[in-house]
Amino acid sequence: MTVIQRFLSFRAICHALLFWSAAALLAEDPATGVIVPAPELPASLPWDLAALSQPPAFEWLDETSPVRSLLYAGEPFEGHATRVFAYYATPASIGGGDAGQASATATKGPWPGVVLVHGGGGTAFAEWVTLWAKRGYAAIAMDLAGSRPDPAGTKKNAVVRMPDGGPGQEHKDKFDTIATPETSDDWPYHAVANVIRAHSLLRSFPDVDPSRTAITGISWGGYTTCLVASLDNRFRAAVPVYGCGHLRDNSCWLGDFERIGSEQAARWTERYDPGAYLSACRVPIFFVNGTNDFAYPLDSHMKSHADVQHAPKNSRPKGDAASSVRHEICARETSESGKDRRSCALSSKLP
Repeated sequence: MTVIQRFLSFRAICHALLFWSAAALLAEDPATGVIVPAPELPASLPWDLAALSQPPAFEWLDETSPVRSLLYAGEPFEGHATRVFAYYATPASIGGGDAGQASATATKGPWPGVVLVHGGGGTAFAEWVTLWAKRGYAAIAMDLAGSRPDPAGTKKNAVVRMPDGGPGQEHKDKFDTIATPETSDDWPYHAVANVIRAHSLLRSFPDVDPSRTAITGISWGGYTTCLVASLDNRFRAAVPVYGCGHLRDNSCWLGDFERIGSEQAARWTERYDPGAYLSACRVPIFFVNGTNDFAYPLDSHMKSHADVQHAPKNSRPKGDAASSVRHEICARETSESGKDRRSCALSSKLP
C-alpha cells in the first residue's frame, strides 16, 4: 500500500469528524462569529482572540486561475506591518481557468472549508489546496515564514522573502527569541495568529459555509494545528499529522531546549507548547502519527491525546518501519528550495 493510500484510508473517519455534533463544542458567539475562550485557557494569552476572530484585510494577487493567490494582513513584526501569502481554491475554481467558468459538474457552494498548515521548511502549496478542492472543500494554505512562491518561477516551489513578511522558520526564530520580553518576534506567536487569521478570512468568503470548517497540518503544521484547535473553537474538526505537544519531555528538539537554558525552556513550554493548551480544546480532534516518528515520539503524542478532555478525540499511530522515514522525507524536501515537494503535500492531505 502506498503512502497516499494509507492516508486516504482515514477519509471516512475525517469526514465523520467534520460532521460531529456541534453540541460537543463551545461555539463562537453566533451573532458575531467571535471566538469564545475556553475556561481552561491561561488567564493571560499572547494572542488577542477577539481581534483574530475578525477577517483580516486582504488583496487578491490572482482571482481568476484555478488556484487563486492572495495576501492578507498579519501581525506586526520588528516594528512594521506584515502580510501573509496564501493559495485558495474551491470546487468551482478548479473546474475552469476563469472565474465563473466552472465545469457543470462542480458542486455548488457554499462549501465546507479547510485550513492547511505546512510543516518545517515548507510554504503554501498549490497542489495541496487543489487536492482538497477536488474533494469538495474550499481550501486555504498559507506561508508561515514571511515568504511567497518565487514569481519568476525559476525553480519548482522556490520561495522568495517578502519585504513585509513576518519571521522566518529557523530554529532561532522558533526557540531563541523567547529570551526577549516581547512576543512579536516569536515564530510560534505569528504562526498561530496567522493561521487563525486565515480561518477568519476563509469563513468570511461567501462561497464558504462558516459552520463547517476544519484544520489539518503536518509536522510543525501539526504542532500549530494543536495550538489553534485549542484556541479557536469555531472549527468543527482538527487533524494534526505528526505534530503534538510535550516537546520538552521528548522530541527531536531537546538540544534546542538545552541550548536556550532551563529558564527560557520553561518559559517557551508555558507559552507555546500545545500541552499547555490542549485541555481547553473543544474541537473534535484526530491525532495521526507513526509509532517511531523521529520528531514527535509516541510518548509525547499520547500525552497530548490525553490532554484533550472536553472534545471527541481519536488517535491513529501507524506502526511500521517506514513511518519515521516518511516524515523525514517530507521535512527534507520542504527545506530544500527547488526540490519537488509534492510528496509532502500529498502525505499531508486528508479528505
